[in-house]
Amino acid sequence: MKYGCNALILAALCSAPSALMGQSVVGNVFASDAAVTGSVMVVSGGTQVLSGSQVAAGVSTAVLRLARGGEIRICPGTSVAIAASVNGSKLMLSLNTGSMETHYDLGETLDGLVTPDFRMQLIGPGAFHFAVAANEKGDMCIRSLPGSTAAVIVSEVMGDGTYQVKPGDDVVFRDGQVSGATRGTTGSCGCPAPPPVPVQSAANPKPNVSANNLTPPPVQVAAAEPQLHVEVDAPFVFNAEAATEDPSYGVANLKTRGTGDIALQLQPTVLPPAAVEKTPPRAVATAPKKKATSGGFFKKVGSFFGRIFKG
Repeated sequence: MKYGCNALILAALCSAPSALMGQSVVGNVFASDAAVTGSVMVVSGGTQVLSGSQVAAGVSTAVLRLARGGEIRICPGTSVAIAASVNGSKLMLSLNTGSMETHYDLGETLDGLVTPDFRMQLIGPGAFHFAVAANEKGDMCIRSLPGSTAAVIVSEVMGDGTYQVKPGDDVVFRDGQVSGATRGTTGSCGCPAPPPVPVQSAANPKPNVSANNLTPPPVQVAAAEPQLHVEVDAPFVFNAEAATEDPSYGVANLKTRGTGDIALQLQPTVLPPAAVEKTPPRAVATAPKKKATSGGFFKKVGSFFGRIFKG
């Protein structure tokens, strides 16, 4: 006989001790698309789940952070009903079909997990990191995850068979029976791994090259500012006689040539050379030249005697 999801939840809650029926806080749900039904409270940190609630994950894994510590991961498309003892130290989990994971430690206490065909006991103390998956055919797999230090006791709902799944085991059960259990699954138990986050070096980013496109995408390079190229067309005409106005006016009204580069047409005027002040020649006084006399001393003597005899 196979129980449906609602029947299984009711059976699990009714068969549990009355202490499990209290409205104790189980934990908070963290998921963008999970649906929570039953006894819940909306708080600032998210949706607070109380005992007797059911959490259904959407397309992503829902994480139930337990108030006592640790967490339960509800895989996409899976619904899990949760009941807790009054003090919240014990949990009873109910899974119809789908997958889930446990990640928590237990002291001197125990938790229970039921499916339509199997009952599981998690007896502390120890660390329980397990993945569980069940389908409508009565098949179930249990995979021990890294960090597990305790065993899970598996029993048949409609029989007396039991099986102990130890840390490091990976076991598949068929048709609601523990007999004929096989070790080593393909890793289908549990929630899918989250997609890896690509990390690129900021200094040397790598292009995204796929098998269908071996050509890396073009690198976007910022266009450099165009360099200003100036061409001066300036025929110089020398005319020392024609003085013009101040050349700064012509520079301020430069014309541009109609080409890609900027050209300046400058008609400079060469100013005449600065006038050089001429200094008039200075008059230099010179002593008059004495007429040279011929004869010297004898001439003077001759003149003396001439005057005597003449007289």
